[in-house]
Amino acid sequence: MEVIQQLLTFLGPIAEQYLGKLPATVLQVLVLIGALRLVVKPLMVALTAFAKETETPKDDEVLAKIETSKAYKLLLFVLDWLASIKIKK
Repeated sequence: MEVIQQLLTFLGPIAEQYLGKLPATVLQVLVLIGALRLVVKPLMVALTAFAKETETPKDDEVLAKIETSKAYKLLLFVLDWLASIKIKK
């Protein structure tokens, strides 16, 4: 734990110095990419796990329909291209 604290103490001023020089738009894009990484991947993993664990085949069919749709494939492409978010197919 002490090593992490020392690392943060060392990297904190460096990060503030460089991030402070970036335009607000760049920071907003970085925050958006981070938020997408935090939300989209776990959400899809949870939905897939839920569909596999339930007894009814209806939710499996709905999930399969979503995963084979053109809109979902486009979303995956855009997320991968813009934010390097890769979701299991």
